[in-house]
Amino acid sequence: GNVAVLQKYLRQIHQHSECAEGDDSDSEELAFLYKDAFELIEESLEGLDRIQAIVADLQSFSRKSDDSWEYSDINKGLKTTLNVLNNKMKYHCKVITEFGDIPKIECDISKLQQVFLNIIINASQAIADKGVVRIRTSSTDKFVKIQISDNGEGMCKEQLKEIFAPFYT
Repeated sequence: GNVAVLQKYLRQIHQHSECAEGDDSDSEELAFLYKDAFELIEESLEGLDRIQAIVADLQSFSRKSDDSWEYSDINKGLKTTLNVLNNKMKYHCKVITEFGDIPKIECDISKLQQVFLNIIINASQAIADKGVVRIRTSSTDKFVKIQISDNGEGMCKEQLKEIFAPFYT
């Protein structure tokens, strides 16, 4: 949308610069068009940067796992997952992150990101209207701890027994 308006402005700027010979109303309009054209260019460039980041996150997220483990940053994996989910969640719930200073761990990060994605989507779906999904990471001497919680209605004991059953939602 910005680029179409910018194109229109540049045509008008060209027309005004050809016929404006000191007319104050034309110079005011020309000043407005210049200012707004530059703002549109800046917004477009910011949008392109966001698109580039989203594409990079999607590529990182969707890379094929070859079952090889490597040392990975769990906080970065969670951030990438949240970037992928941003549009799905931003109007429905607020995501609060409390990332601790944790060491890299040996894992298959793409499989963990898929687990994070599923848990975070489930957490957001447990929220009836608007709510909060909270993600915390921390570590001890031997473990890295990842907590994902929501303020949805929760599950009864019978439902809780089924959470690992195939296709149960």
